[in-house]
Amino acid sequence: MKKHLLLAVSLALASFGAAAQDVPSYTYVEAGYAQTDIDGLGDGDGIGLNGSFGLGENWQIFGNYTAETNDEFGLDIDMDTYRVGGGYHYAFGAATNLEVNAFYENINFSVDDGIDSGEVEVDGFGVEVGVRGKFVPKFEGWAYLGYVEANNGSVDINGEEEDVDLDGDGGSTFGRVGAQYSFTPTWGVVGNAWFDGDVTRTFIGVRASF
Repeated sequence: MKKHLLLAVSLALASFGAAAQDVPSYTYVEAGYAQTDIDGLGDGDGIGLNGSFGLGENWQIFGNYTAETNDEFGLDIDMDTYRVGGGYHYAFGAATNLEVNAFYENINFSVDDGIDSGEVEVDGFGVEVGVRGKFVPKFEGWAYLGYVEANNGSVDINGEEEDVDLDGDGGSTFGRVGAQYSFTPTWGVVGNAWFDGDVTRTFIGVRASF
């Protein structure tokens, strides 16, 4: 009888571990290569850092940062982007979640042609809704559709700064897809792509889940 109870406990623990691996983790950090392709300006690339922290069973907060450079057309262009936000996820399958997220985004461009220099900064807010799930124990995917609107901006040319009120003229719809392959319960390789009109952003890196 004792052996049967030990066997039952072992099977239960094994089943619990397998089930836990099928649930997407909302606490992780990522680091990798980021690239932004803007029609008419070429490609900028650099580093990307992403992170998320799960709050309770259904909430999460997240942040993203990229630092990219572009030296096409004889210009030295630096682009820094950061995004912070939070969201709610609801399970509607054994390993699939419906998500709703809201975020604040800030983008800063600095341009130098060797004679003149300038800086453009734009910020705004966005929302997205999508699905995220594990199709097999080691493979996870997600897809989102969202809207982001730039509300305020500033232009600085050779030290002379001017504020710009976009008054809702900077809105656009975007799509975002990605996937992760997990080598272990903690480590995996991840890829993301963001499509927004004339702008395509991609990220490839490693993720540590907790």
